Parts: sequence; C-alpha cells; structure tokens
Amino acid sequence: EMYALIRENASFNEAASHFDLYANYWPSLFVGGNNTTSNAHADWCDTSAWMGIFEGRKEWVIVPPSHTQYLCKDPRHGNNFLANLLSEENDVCDSAHLAVRYKGIVNKGEYLYVPAQSGHAVRNMDDLNIAVAFNFVEPTISGINVFSARARKMSVL
Repeated sequence: EMYALIRENASFNEAASHFDLYANYWPSLFVGGNNTTSNAHADWCDTSAWMGIFEGRKEWVIVPPSHTQYLCKDPRHGNNFLANLLSEENDVCDSAHLAVRYKGIVNKGEYLYVPAQSGHAVRNMDDLNIAVAFNFVEPTISGINVFSARARKMSVL
C-alpha cells in the first residue's frame, strides 16, 4: 500500500502515515563474509537509506535515479535490476554500460547516504563485515540531488 502511494507521488504526510506499518523492518543488521554481495537494486518503496559500517569494508556502486533505466529491470522483482554493477561484464543487460556509476569504498567507522530511487550494489571486502542500515521517507522523493560528504569522494566510473 505504501509503495503505491509513493509511486503515485502522494504527499509526504500521507505516505508517512503508512510508513509506520513497516517501522519494525528497520534498522537492519547486515553481517557477511569476504566477497559476499547484493544484487543491483533500488531500496524498498523507493526510500532513502543510510548505512554505517561497524566492522570491515564495503565496496559500493551507486547509479543515480536518472540512469537506472539502463540497468534492465528484473520483471520478477519490482526494484531489482539485471545489470551486474560490480563487474564490467554485463552479458544479461546490454545497456548497463550507459549508466553513470559512482564507485567507492566505505570503511569501518564511516557511513553512506543512498538517495531515494538510486540503483546500487554492494560487495563485502573483509572476512567479517558488520553494518547497520536504516531506510526512511524524505519529505520529497525527487531523485538524486547530492550524495553525502563521503559519497562525494567517490569516483565516477
């Protein structure tokens, strides 16, 4: 229900009133070993998120909302993409090379902000990686305006 409200550009107050139904999903704890990954996706209900790293390092690749059209939507899962953002090889998604990508490493003690509707994928880089994330609805979901101070240090591929 909340997903439909956001998709229909509902007012923030209307969307936020339904968001309380999902409050028990966050914060989320992520624990993983070396070279474990997430597939390319945009966060649930097109929410924004932050992630703080308690142990280990994570390689992030983020694609602005204006370029997710090139990532080949997965028809089985609404906010997932078929493109392999963590590799230069994309045999499944021919248009992925057209997407602007911001790539960087987030270290222990650092955090990252992921703007609403941004495509992203993550790879753990150490034997033990522990992070906490929290998704949230911003007053306006208008796409990418600015990455966090940490993300601004990331390089454009």
